[in-house]
Amino acid sequence: KQREQEEEEKERRREEKLRKREQKLKEKEEKKTQKKLKKQQEEEQKKLQLKIATEERKLLLAQRNLDCSAEPRFIQPSIHAFTHRYNHH
Repeated sequence: KQREQEEEEKERRREEKLRKREQKLKEKEEKKTQKKLKKQQEEEQKKLQLKIATEERKLLLAQRNLDCSAEPRFIQPSIHAFTHRYNHH
């Protein structure tokens, strides 16, 4: 009877060890998955930030080009009108 109990105890410990090992593996896998997901999200974030920065740069350049090209257009007609007035009087 004692031997039977010892065998049962041994089997119980073996099962417990196995269960713990499986639990550890599961946790390790979950951790790995979380890490992978986090890295993926960080990469996406970087891509988005780069895209935003690129678009902002484009907008700034476009704005600068508009400012530069708008000035002569406004100055030109006013000078033209001014000289036109003086030439006719």
